[in-house]
Amino acid sequence: VRKDVGTSGSAVVKCRQISGPVAWGVFRPRVLLPADSDGWDAERRDIVIAHESTHIDSNDCLWQFIAQVAASVYWFHPLAWRVLAHLREETEFHCDEVLLALGYRPSAYAETLLAFANTTSRFERLCPVTVAVARRKTVGRRIQRILTMDSRHRFTRMGAVVAVLAFALVFPIAAMQAGKSSDKIY
Repeated sequence: VRKDVGTSGSAVVKCRQISGPVAWGVFRPRVLLPADSDGWDAERRDIVIAHESTHIDSNDCLWQFIAQVAASVYWFHPLAWRVLAHLREETEFHCDEVLLALGYRPSAYAETLLAFANTTSRFERLCPVTVAVARRKTVGRRIQRILTMDSRHRFTRMGAVVAVLAFALVFPIAAMQAGKSSDKIY
């Protein structure tokens, strides 16, 4: 295991248990790179570290952990899982926009995403506080957005945060209200 420092000061660690890069951890998040990442060209390595560092700078692991807990509590409600999936997708769109704004070439960035689209390992599937650079379900939409990015595609991080917090607060209140109304005798 070799440890470097990412572009934003986040720790970069090599890990044999993963097959693609991820941001991992809630309290001390790190960029995890697969053991074979020494074979990547410099541009791909820079893109990956910048992307995962953006997740860390935005506290995406923490927000996704909170959303995962909320979805687990409300496992029976389909909206819980939709909100979680939407949050994951929006955090990726945000990172895409940040990297393009930093001047990374859209074609190189899209190629990097495509290279990692099928690399999800067992570790990443079992650990909800990982944020992978590319997930198979959304990579097509992301690449299309990256290659045709314009002002219509703007991430509203506050909107995603508000949605998660509203979800975490509204459902308990609604459940208590439903419990109170079912206790009444008509």
